[in-house]
Amino acid sequence: MDGQYMVPELNLRVTTLWHSSKPEVCFLMDLPAADEFGKMEAVKSIVGQCLIDFQSFIKAQLFESCTADSDIHNVGDLTLTLIQSTQLQPTLQLFIRVAFLRWHVTQYPKLAENSWWPRVDTTLDNLRTTFRTEADINNQLLIKYQNDKKQYGDPASSACRPVAVANISVWQRTIGLHAARCEKGQAGSVKRRKRKNTELS
Repeated sequence: MDGQYMVPELNLRVTTLWHSSKPEVCFLMDLPAADEFGKMEAVKSIVGQCLIDFQSFIKAQLFESCTADSDIHNVGDLTLTLIQSTQLQPTLQLFIRVAFLRWHVTQYPKLAENSWWPRVDTTLDNLRTTFRTEADINNQLLIKYQNDKKQYGDPASSACRPVAVANISVWQRTIGLHAARCEKGQAGSVKRRKRKNTELS
């Protein structure tokens, strides 16, 4: 999917770097100035499609990892498969998040394509409603991670070794902080929630 997206009527060209067999959130070049609103809306649309494609890749790998004949079982190997074409560094927190997503595969295996990710958002909203502190929420996620290890194998055997949060790149920590402060709005939009003292990175 590497190539250029052209919007002739806006005189816009956006170059993306993307490999269909190893998808990653696309890297954009030739971006317009921030005050070129029409062009920026077109860029948002392009990025949105890239993210949708990446979501589909993640979901497919999650489901594949749950099959008996899959070569990928433990959450370390699964995480490596998901991020190997990106600049993300694996962390224990990322292992926990991937285990949380795989739990949804076992709980909701037959949801329609356009319902599966909203179901993930709903589960997160329910966690935040039921458990009021970040420590309690993290404990619930940790339980799912421990159960994942029992079912699919210990990631200690994986070549994917978690990196301490203190050693990951600044941009990855920044994304983690922003993502942790977002929640689904009433109409499915995303809004920011009040920052708590501790966040997963």
